[in-house]
Amino acid sequence: MSRSDQQSNKTIVLGLDSATFDLMDPWIEAGKLPAIKKLMDSGCYGVLRSSIPPLSPVAWTSFMTGMNPAKHGVFDFIEPGLLDEERIIFNNRTNCRGKTIWKYLNEQGYKTVMVNIPMTYPPEEVDGCMVSGMGTPSTSSEFTYPPDLKDRLFDELGTYITDLGGFNTTMKAENIIKFLHDMVKNRLAATRFLMETTEWDFFMVVFMAIDRAQHKLWEYMDVDGGKFQDAILKIYQDVDEAVGNILSSVDDDTNVVIMSDHGADAVYQSVSLNNWLADKGFLTFKKMDSNIFDKVLSSDLYFKICKRFFPDKAKKTAHFFESIDCTKTKAFFLGTWGKIFINVKGRFPDGIVEPGEEYERVRNEIILEIKTLKDPETGKELVHKILKGEEVYTGDLSRAPDIVIEWERGYNCILPKKELMQGIKKYRKGDILQLPPKISGDHTMNGIFIIKSSMTHENKTIMNAHITDLCPTILYMMDTPIPDSMDGKVLIEVFKESCIENRLVKYCKDGDDSGHKTKYSYSDEESKMVEDSLKDLGYLS
Repeated sequence: MSRSDQQSNKTIVLGLDSATFDLMDPWIEAGKLPAIKKLMDSGCYGVLRSSIPPLSPVAWTSFMTGMNPAKHGVFDFIEPGLLDEERIIFNNRTNCRGKTIWKYLNEQGYKTVMVNIPMTYPPEEVDGCMVSGMGTPSTSSEFTYPPDLKDRLFDELGTYITDLGGFNTTMKAENIIKFLHDMVKNRLAATRFLMETTEWDFFMVVFMAIDRAQHKLWEYMDVDGGKFQDAILKIYQDVDEAVGNILSSVDDDTNVVIMSDHGADAVYQSVSLNNWLADKGFLTFKKMDSNIFDKVLSSDLYFKICKRFFPDKAKKTAHFFESIDCTKTKAFFLGTWGKIFINVKGRFPDGIVEPGEEYERVRNEIILEIKTLKDPETGKELVHKILKGEEVYTGDLSRAPDIVIEWERGYNCILPKKELMQGIKKYRKGDILQLPPKISGDHTMNGIFIIKSSMTHENKTIMNAHITDLCPTILYMMDTPIPDSMDGKVLIEVFKESCIENRLVKYCKDGDDSGHKTKYSYSDEESKMVEDSLKDLGYLS
């Protein structure tokens, strides 16, 4: 393909992590998000159904590969290790088995630039450049490709704000708003710098500020006339202004995609799922006497002690399982949202549940019991939907949760960081709900997408789109074959009939990239940084 042919397929993708039409619709109607409104009027748009669970590492990986988690291999920020692995795994780019959209495009001769996309640390070699996103420990790490891009960013911007650099849970609301405002400005400056100094055919940047605002500031929207009632709106407006700024520099022939990985809503209570499993006899805690880990106050001290006395378990994330008697535990919860793992023999260390008949019996018992779970204060049902892993995922189910729970509005499920670090020390029968620490908003299934191109219809609403559909749709717009391993489909209804007639959808056999990756494990220091970041977001409470 010649460079002149590629030029007409030039594409820019603007990721607005956690953006939701539930909030945006009235603001758009009131003229408060003009840049996004302009794109909607001239393109196609609609709700974008997220991955299950609707978590950033899962959803963005599903987008970039066009695959469901059982094919690309990422189900959460953290996952239980299988036999002969670390007990708990922190996922990063190298845990993704699927081939990414930029690799397919590079193979077709396109130059690609990726900025701040979650699950891209450590950055990989590409024909173009990459600035890694969520999961980057800090700016002291090697977070760019090529490596010298890091210095060029600092020379140009003075500083570069990684996903959470400088953000913490003790901030007052006004400081959160200022930090997020500065983060949007910094991300915009980096984007404009790379757009103007780097040759590209495909450019993608993800803005995380909306997600951070909704996690931290949702409670203020419930206070009529409060000082910070419009705090989230102001962050949306910052991002809308950045969108307008970026698109002012691209021509009408450039394909534009705006997307979010999931939506958001208020959260009022968090379910202690392991406590519930213990109440029902599916999980047994060890008797946890006061020990050295109860007295640890400093993470640095923790690491020193852990390395000194437990050198093969230096990562503090190992101790969650030390508080559970796995020889008497049939099921456990680990991670976020609502994923239950059956402790199967041959799958997990100390597994006790036999595969086959016993496995199905235990799983069905849990499902029947959890359907009756109610808020003891209000009597409200907590579970919106409960599914078996194979009803959600297709592919390699070895790492998939056995049961997946979607909670009713206002409820979520997060493993507290202290329980991850030191194990579960306190268990009181019937204690299944707690206030969600550090967050007042959490993820929902419905994100957004907008596609504007000379090939697409204008002002058309598309009702049935999934996050895995955007990868093949973008490949189609850039006249690149669609791997038959993808679960997503080309959103044909977006395109004008004349385009479909002149550009047939082409398929190819490809998609598994696991054989080309060297696994990367976070160092102890990096692991601490990532854990602290997830805690600051409320993903580890």
